[in-house]
Amino acid sequence: MKKTSIITMIILIFLLLSIGQALANNTISNDDVFNFLQEASAAQLTLATDFHSLDDVNATLSSYFTEEYITEFTADHVYEEDEGYIVYGTDVSATFIPFFSYDDRTKVQWNESQSEIYVYEWFTYEDDSPYWFEDQFTVTVIQLSKTGWLISNQFSTKSDPLLLEKNEMRTVIVDQTSQQTDIHITEVKRHAQATIDSISIALAGFSIEKK
Repeated sequence: MKKTSIITMIILIFLLLSIGQALANNTISNDDVFNFLQEASAAQLTLATDFHSLDDVNATLSSYFTEEYITEFTADHVYEEDEGYIVYGTDVSATFIPFFSYDDRTKVQWNESQSEIYVYEWFTYEDDSPYWFEDQFTVTVIQLSKTGWLISNQFSTKSDPLLLEKNEMRTVIVDQTSQQTDIHITEVKRHAQATIDSISIALAGFSIEKK
């Protein structure tokens, strides 16, 4: 019995040391990162399946996103109706988790202090895409907080994030709002031009029929 107790104590000490070392390193595997992002994406999409209270919206997202990110996502995509709050389909993908491939095309990069993870992939516009965008890297930032890993930011860049210096990475993050705004303005202009072209064609056809 005494020998068994000693063995059990040794195992417990080993487990505690292992957990402590993992927490000290703040490291998680790439697979864990991918699973976390997929769960975060699913949490966002569940808000489009039914109406919710604002507390439910925050509770659904709080396990995956910082408060600042949730505020931005809510402002971008959450709409208030008589029945409650809901997310509608949109052509603007800002603050949604990107459609990562979750394979060798999706890169994972840690900062020097192991307190931030940059997950990024090169996205190319396809003709059948639901919205227009320039070919670019999309980067999702996961930050170590007091409660664990949380998604804190997202931005796009044409430069390979792996080649960006640390200060350049921070600059890109700070400038993300203006970049996303420029992309959205370009998209609006494109849709507006398409509408104008359609109207012009319709008017031309009407003139021919009138003659």
